[in-house]
Amino acid sequence: MSNGETDDSTSFFDAQAIASKTQKTKRLNPTPRSRAEMIARGYQVATVEYYNAFTRRKHDLFNCIDLLCIGNGETVAVQVTSRENISHRRHKIEENEAYPEMLRSGWRVLIHGWDKEGREWRLKEVEL
Repeated sequence: MSNGETDDSTSFFDAQAIASKTQKTKRLNPTPRSRAEMIARGYQVATVEYYNAFTRRKHDLFNCIDLLCIGNGETVAVQVTSRENISHRRHKIEENEAYPEMLRSGWRVLIHGWDKEGREWRLKEVEL
């Protein structure tokens, strides 16, 4: 094949391959898992981290919060990470200048640490 021609059996924009790649990416990211967990607990959940394509970096609310949840008469801020990074995230939140104000405002602050044991995902939740 020449001049940019492709075999008819494959397509440059193979929808199944793209969907498969997207599903794999979603499986690896723990934020949707925490979002689903908080929704199941009766909260309305907003994802407050975003990706800046120009800088190629993620940005969190107050540089330490991924999810903001309201419901059950309270506001809950959640930092999502892997289980191995829970202590690092705890230190990052406690050193953040917004953390005392979060507490004064009555927010609960949680860290969700995820890992996989066999085929099952496990959540370790730490409240600050």
